Amino acid sequence: MKINYLAVVISLIISSTCLAGDWGDLPNGYTWQESKKARIAIPLPSGWHVKEEDNKGTIGLFLSKEDINAEGSFMTGYTLNYIEQFTEKAKSGPAKYAVRFIMEAQKKGEIVKESWVNEIAEGITGFGLRYRDLAKTPTVLIHYFLIADENEDSLRIIIFEAPESNWDEAWKHGELMLSKGQLWKL
Repeated sequence: MKINYLAVVISLIISSTCLAGDWGDLPNGYTWQESKKARIAIPLPSGWHVKEEDNKGTIGLFLSKEDINAEGSFMTGYTLNYIEQFTEKAKSGPAKYAVRFIMEAQKKGEIVKESWVNEIAEGITGFGLRYRDLAKTPTVLIHYFLIADENEDSLRIIIFEAPESNWDEAWKHGELMLSKGQLWKL
């Protein structure tokens, strides 16, 4: 299934003026999972698990098929790392860091979907890549999508991953989570 990443990013940015809780309808089997710290709401598939943590100013939000709290990790899921005041922490602007991040990620496995860059709006850029991680057993597909916001000096690193053997089924959730996710201003 082909996804229009520019449309996804534009919908995330346009929705950034939403107030918390004003998210709209979802297909059956999904509910909204909000993170006030990361200023985002993501469709959560029924039966999936949620974990949120703040690690030295990086907000981590994990939505996973497996119970990360019980198992300590997951095989299928969505991860968001949200970093505010990025330049102060990374000594680099968000977009410059995102370019290096994607370049390094390309070295980790076999490319499944070539990297792309979309200018969303002035100062806001989306970067993406999908690759096959052969170092993991079973083999995993990893989909990266980064939103570098130079205006707010923030970076969102979004990752969806699943075993390659289950990718088509898992990506139905991943694609919805990416395309319907809502950013908002507080």
